[in-house]
Amino acid sequence: RVELTLKTVTPLFLGGADQQPELRPASVRGALRFWLRAALGGVIGDADLDRLHYLEANVFGEMERGSAVVVRLSHSGFSKSEEPLLPHRTGGPAGIVKAVPVGTPFNLILNLRPCAGSQLLEIATWTALLWLTLGGIGRRSRRGAGSVRIQAVVTIPDEFSDDLKRCLNAATTTATDGQVLANRVGDLLVKARQVFTTFAPTTSLRFSSGLPSFSILPPNTRVVVWTPPNTDLNNYKTVLMPLMENMSSLASLGSNFGDAFGGINPRRSSPLHVTAHRLEQEWALTLTYLKAEIQCGDNGKPAEVTKFLNSLRPKWEISPRAAQGGTRHE
Repeated sequence: RVELTLKTVTPLFLGGADQQPELRPASVRGALRFWLRAALGGVIGDADLDRLHYLEANVFGEMERGSAVVVRLSHSGFSKSEEPLLPHRTGGPAGIVKAVPVGTPFNLILNLRPCAGSQLLEIATWTALLWLTLGGIGRRSRRGAGSVRIQAVVTIPDEFSDDLKRCLNAATTTATDGQVLANRVGDLLVKARQVFTTFAPTTSLRFSSGLPSFSILPPNTRVVVWTPPNTDLNNYKTVLMPLMENMSSLASLGSNFGDAFGGINPRRSSPLHVTAHRLEQEWALTLTYLKAEIQCGDNGKPAEVTKFLNSLRPKWEISPRAAQGGTRHE
C-alpha cells in the first residue's frame, strides 16, 4: 500500500456529469495510464503496440482483467471556488467556472491486489511521481491548471528501492530556486528511466515512421524549468498569465498555432505539458515537450514549439540523459 497526501497548487477543473467540481479516482487513473504509457514508450518505442498494451495492462488492467493496482482518493471535502479558465483575460472571455480550489488536500492511495507482484506497485508509484512532477489533471492541465504536489508520504512499503524513497521525499520539499528544481527533475527522469528499462527490457527503441503515434518520454525529451519574473506566491495567476500571454503573442501564426500547440476545432491536445511548482520565493513552470503526431499522419509544427521554448527566460534545460539538472539561460 502507498498513501500520499497531495495538495492542489493551481485550480483543478475536474467534474462529473453535472460539471460540479469533484476529485475523481477515474481521472487520476487516466492520468497514471497516460504517464505509464509515455514512460514505457520512451524505452521500447511506439512500434510494438501489443507489447506496450500488455505491459500497461499488467499494472492498470484492461477490459478482460482488473487492475493489479487499485487507485483510490480520500479527502474531507472542500469549498468550491470560481476560477478563470483563461487567467490572462478578464470578464466573460476569461471563462469563469467552478473548480476544486488551490490548497485543497487529498490523499492518493495505491493498493496492490492479492497475488499481484510488488514490482507493479513500485512501477505505479514511479508513474505517479512522473505525473505529479511533469503533468496535471482536468481541463486546461496542459496549460498549468490542475497542478498537484506531494505534501507528505503517509506510508510506503519498506521494500521500495532507496531511489524511489529519495525521490518521494524530495518531492515533499520546496525547491529553493529553479536550479534546485531542475536538478530534482533531472534526477527523477534518470532514475525513472532506469526502472522502466528494467521493467520493459529491450535492445533498442523501435519507432514507426515520422513522429511517434502517441506521446512518449524518450531520452531526448525536451524538459524546461522556467521562472517567469515578478510572480507572487499568493497568486497562482501570476505564473500562468505569463505563459498564456506568451502563447497569445503567437496568435499571428493563425492555423499554425493550433497545429503546434493544440486547439478546439479540430480538437487536438497540446504536445506541451505545463505544470506549476512553488519555489521558496517565486513560482516555476516545468514544460515537457512530448513530441507526437497531433492526428494520424500529421506531425503538426514542431519547429514552432521549439521556437517558443527557446524564447523563455530565465530557464533551465533538462534532459533524462544527464543526472544533473540543467544549464541556466538568462
